[in-house]
Amino acid sequence: AVPSLLLMSLWLYTTATAQRFDRPLFHYTRNQGWLNDPVPMQSDETTHLFMLCDPNSTIAPWSQDGSQGYCHATSEDLLHWQHEPVAANNTGGTGSVFTLDNPPRALQAYNAFLLASGGGFFGGSSLNSFTSLGNTVSKPPKSTNLSFVGDVFVADALSSNTSTGLLVASSTGDGLKTGEPLILLYTTSNYSDWEFDSVWYRANVSSGPRVECPSIYSLDDQELLIHSAPADGKTHWALGSSTKSGFVTTTTGILDYGSAYAGRAFFDHFGRLLVMFYVNDGLPASMQAQQGYANYQSLPRVLSVANGQVVSTPVAELDSLVDSTEHLNFEVSHGNWTGLTGTRASRYQLEFTIKANSPDGLVHLDLLSNNNQTEYTRLTLSQSNTGLGCLNSSFLQNTDHPGDDLDHITLTGANATAEHCLSLCCQRSGCVAMVFAHPQPGTQEDVCWLKSSITSPKSLANVTSAVVASQTTTLTLDTTRASSLPEAPGQVISMDVQGTPQVSAIADSGWSSTVSLDIIIDNSIIEVFGGNRAMTTSVHPQSDDVSRVMVHAINAQVAISGTHKVLAVGEAL
Repeated sequence: AVPSLLLMSLWLYTTATAQRFDRPLFHYTRNQGWLNDPVPMQSDETTHLFMLCDPNSTIAPWSQDGSQGYCHATSEDLLHWQHEPVAANNTGGTGSVFTLDNPPRALQAYNAFLLASGGGFFGGSSLNSFTSLGNTVSKPPKSTNLSFVGDVFVADALSSNTSTGLLVASSTGDGLKTGEPLILLYTTSNYSDWEFDSVWYRANVSSGPRVECPSIYSLDDQELLIHSAPADGKTHWALGSSTKSGFVTTTTGILDYGSAYAGRAFFDHFGRLLVMFYVNDGLPASMQAQQGYANYQSLPRVLSVANGQVVSTPVAELDSLVDSTEHLNFEVSHGNWTGLTGTRASRYQLEFTIKANSPDGLVHLDLLSNNNQTEYTRLTLSQSNTGLGCLNSSFLQNTDHPGDDLDHITLTGANATAEHCLSLCCQRSGCVAMVFAHPQPGTQEDVCWLKSSITSPKSLANVTSAVVASQTTTLTLDTTRASSLPEAPGQVISMDVQGTPQVSAIADSGWSSTVSLDIIIDNSIIEVFGGNRAMTTSVHPQSDDVSRVMVHAINAQVAISGTHKVLAVGEAL
């Protein structure tokens, strides 16, 4: 009996202390070692995913015992990746990998090049292996009082027939603890010597003492500037126009509100602009060492512009992984729960039509939930009020805000202005926006339209509009209960989402909204898209039965329609 009791005690101990790490199936991970910032590029029909890495250890490369290299993987479909040999060792940080059909005479022994953070230059006869060619980016002139040289990007958008542009992350201080974030412009005619040109962009000081991973691309007849901010852990975008003298911003935003960082884009062979991120796995160093690898790469996302905002969506290739599809159409009322089938590799494309009975009405969607609901990742749709006020309202030229009309007033003489129309809205109870038609189409009159609710803005000539108050549907992602591991505490993040916006007057009676979400689950990583925005997180559930999805409504009723797609790729990479 004693041996049996001993075996049982050992079994209970190992069961209680066993830790489960599920490698993602179709998000790239290394066989072993650390990975972080992606540096993707396209060569013919092959996507080359370079990334910063420590190929032999899960120690972060910037740590005292870490080592920095460029790892390499290739794919023909953006989903199935082939590990390639380590491309370069002892490199700097995030930079550019590129090829030259006609390299300068001094570089004719090579046709593939890697320019790393800090200016380290590497050459290779192919994209598979690079050797050091020295440092080619000098520090800025002493007259600038700048000394920090960080991440770099070879910028085709800032190049000409005679010179090539290079964006260089910099700072007015040491770039680590002090200073304001800058992006510098360097140029070269031979790729061996990059010369300082100008202070090209001054980032928001809230970005911290430096920016990381700067890059620029042409997108929909505009220029798209992307950079990451270590201060908030987000990848930021700015649309505008650029010259060698600087970048003029029109609109700005964030590419991912979660754990996806260091976004870097590239044009694929179809001409799409795709972006990839590194996703921190959220585990302590001891657990990363235990599982043998650290961190993930996001799925590639397609970038586009809609209503002046940069939008990212999953690549269409993801549909090739669909093993089966379940069509959903059901309702959940206040206080009730409804369960859905699920797997650890699923895609949910759902539309939520919500009617809340009170301002605090909400809808919970629990992902990767086990049977007794001790582990789950929670998405919550709720409403937040925004009172912009007259003084803070910005006019949008040639932009209409369709929606429900509160009133329309013909303006004459000195009052026939957008400013007077806005003041009428601010004085009118229930007015959330104004539209000033100058003149009203089909007439010679100047008309002020006061709105009680609005939908998505539309382009319309001779119209000026402004929003003064709104209600926005907020999506909150809570992973604090996603894992029973005390070492994986999780996070709470949120973003505004409205696939079909319904901005309405602030009221005490409740709210309504229609929201579309695209949710991708891949074992330890979740990517959520909604309202032209995205957020990503890592989770580490320990239960075997975390495949359920639960919907719960509180002070609301919700109609849900859409699909659940089971994704299948075989064994994890």
